[in-house]
Amino acid sequence: MEIDTVSHGCISKDRFRELQDDIAAGRRADSEFSRQWALETLNVDEAHAALAVKYGANTKPGDGVIVGVMDSGVDLNHPEFSGASMTETLLQDLPDEMRTDFGANEFSHGTAVTSIMAAQPNNGGFLGIAWGSTYKVFTMPIGDHLAEDDPRRAAFDWESAYRDVLASGVDIVNASYGFTGEFVENYTADQLRAPGRLGPPLQVVAQQGVTDPAIFVWIAGNDHGDPCDAGDAHCVADSSSPTGFSFNAISPGPEAGAMAKLPELRGHNVVTVAVGRDGRIADFSNRCGIAGPWCIAAPGVDVTGALFDSMTSTPGSARLALIRGTSIAAPMVSGGLALMKHFFRGQLSNTQLLTRLFATADKSGIYAPDRIDGSSSIYGQGMMDLGAAVSPVDNVQVMLNSQVAENGNDGYSIQSTQLRLGMAFGNSLSRSLAGREIAAFDALGAPFWFDLSGLAGTALQPSALGRLFRLMTPGKDADRQAGRGTRLTRAPYALAAHRGDWRFGLYESPANAQSSLLNLAGNAATVTYTAQTGLEATAFATVSQATVFNPAGLPRQQMSNMGALLAWRPADMPVGVRLGWLKEGNSLLGATATGAFGRLSANNVVTGFEAAVEVGGWRLGFDTEIGLVVPNAGGGLIDGMSWLSTSAMSLRANRRLGAQDDLTISVSQPPRIENGAATFRLPVGRTREGVILRESFSAGLVPSARQIDVATRWRRTGVFGGEFRVEAAASHNPGHVAAKPMFSLLAGWRGEF
Repeated sequence: MEIDTVSHGCISKDRFRELQDDIAAGRRADSEFSRQWALETLNVDEAHAALAVKYGANTKPGDGVIVGVMDSGVDLNHPEFSGASMTETLLQDLPDEMRTDFGANEFSHGTAVTSIMAAQPNNGGFLGIAWGSTYKVFTMPIGDHLAEDDPRRAAFDWESAYRDVLASGVDIVNASYGFTGEFVENYTADQLRAPGRLGPPLQVVAQQGVTDPAIFVWIAGNDHGDPCDAGDAHCVADSSSPTGFSFNAISPGPEAGAMAKLPELRGHNVVTVAVGRDGRIADFSNRCGIAGPWCIAAPGVDVTGALFDSMTSTPGSARLALIRGTSIAAPMVSGGLALMKHFFRGQLSNTQLLTRLFATADKSGIYAPDRIDGSSSIYGQGMMDLGAAVSPVDNVQVMLNSQVAENGNDGYSIQSTQLRLGMAFGNSLSRSLAGREIAAFDALGAPFWFDLSGLAGTALQPSALGRLFRLMTPGKDADRQAGRGTRLTRAPYALAAHRGDWRFGLYESPANAQSSLLNLAGNAATVTYTAQTGLEATAFATVSQATVFNPAGLPRQQMSNMGALLAWRPADMPVGVRLGWLKEGNSLLGATATGAFGRLSANNVVTGFEAAVEVGGWRLGFDTEIGLVVPNAGGGLIDGMSWLSTSAMSLRANRRLGAQDDLTISVSQPPRIENGAATFRLPVGRTREGVILRESFSAGLVPSARQIDVATRWRRTGVFGGEFRVEAAASHNPGHVAAKPMFSLLAGWRGEF
């Protein structure tokens, strides 16, 4: 299995992981990355590395995703935003934040929040989690630059503001604000929907009727431990508080946690709680509470953020500060979702992204949902893990149906989906399929892309052991041309019996030429009738069966090979002809398909011509064969296949060198496809509705070169009661691929007992 990448071509899964680990290590060592401790905690290095390996080293994490930031404003001139794709919109005549609104190097909520996501890699400070996204900042009346008694605060129309933000085309909205001292469990669904401060805005956020609603990322709030007055909701005695009481903030505020009461908000709203460096809930953070199923944890303590005033400060830490709050945890989640959307090419709906964010969160240890100490009500779905979010969940499967199966059990494992090619194909498919992707889907329905040619590589050359086996097998061409042996090629363990003109054999190849397609039958059971006229008829069937696997992973036996051969070569004539038929029950020219590639079988018809003549003590032989292949491909990614034509030939010269020795020189071309093509219909992605996108194309099956083998063989009989054989051979364009010649030197002894 190979993964298609921009920078590294087609690489194996292990190589992908190796490159990802190397890049991730580089990220962690980078000063800007390491200055933001939260990035490694969330495995952002792994997510950035996966994007870099897949899409190239210059990939901008989050590229193509639009993130809306509803906040106090932003310092567009801050050096951390130099090069960022960012705009600012002042809603409803609100003023822009200015340097004079704060003391030197003072805090701007919107600038700090935006920087968590958008800080650029410019060697000036720290790194944003999704610095390649497009940011649209919308100024809201929540900043310190707007006086508490400013009438624009009270007059601000939140319902209209949400409509304006959503109309801008944002994919994700970061809402790092809320009202203090209020908790969602103290509201009923009717109260949350009622006209007033909450109802109309929340109904806009619900985006009912929208096919793919934007995701809103909310803060749980920073109420925990704050002073309160006796009688306030969730106000408990606290001797350290100025009032003697403090909030036990067991749930988020009403806007942030409204999905716990309003089903129309579920699926595209998430609330965040803040944790510290030790991974535990921050002392100030509200807990997930009844919003736990839609709540997630992210770092929000001692996080590096950008200050507003960059125009007068000197380079260095004066532009930055360590900040805290659930307002800082929220952009961690917003940026994480932007990375995920980028990685999956926007093919997952926002609802599916959020589902995946929850499913891949770290639920171990203190984040385990079934802990008796109530951790699920504290941390909700657990700690966000972006490395896991961009990695496959369970098996990755190639699906043949029209809809993605969310349970991941309706396809074939990508690991089992292979085309193992016969030598006649050469590099035809690896060449035709180069640069094409196939999409497979994990258990959550997310797409992952693999290089198709990696699933159907170049046919392998016979091993040295296989070549030695052929050298020592009796009944080879040189022996037959020298007038010894049978026309059947026999394995060393072959069995044969004769009765008159009939012959019965086991473990014999029906081919009477080494380069014949009929060798694909393997070692077969044969029945042969030989007439005095030189006519020979053979019927054969293989005695073994190949195993492939069905979608459930269970073995399924396939039909064996069978066929017939009719050959005519009168004893007093130097020429002969043959006509053969081979039915491959589970292969096509030796190629086998597993997994999503479906079934392959074929009917092969071959015609051959051979001739032999004595010249000056040499016996010269010639053999050529033309094949016609009628393929059958079905039940998988191969949509159809044309008829194929093949060729093979050999020239031999054999000479006796005495009573015990003979020499054979040969030039041959093994079977090669000369014409034909296959049509593939591949899954290449999905729509946000889960419909699998497919692409059809035709792939040529003709190799790029022609293999020519030149061999010299010497044989000596009577060596320790047997015979000794030596062969020196060279292959030009081995495997029908333009490549350097391959040389071999083989020797062996055989005897019969």
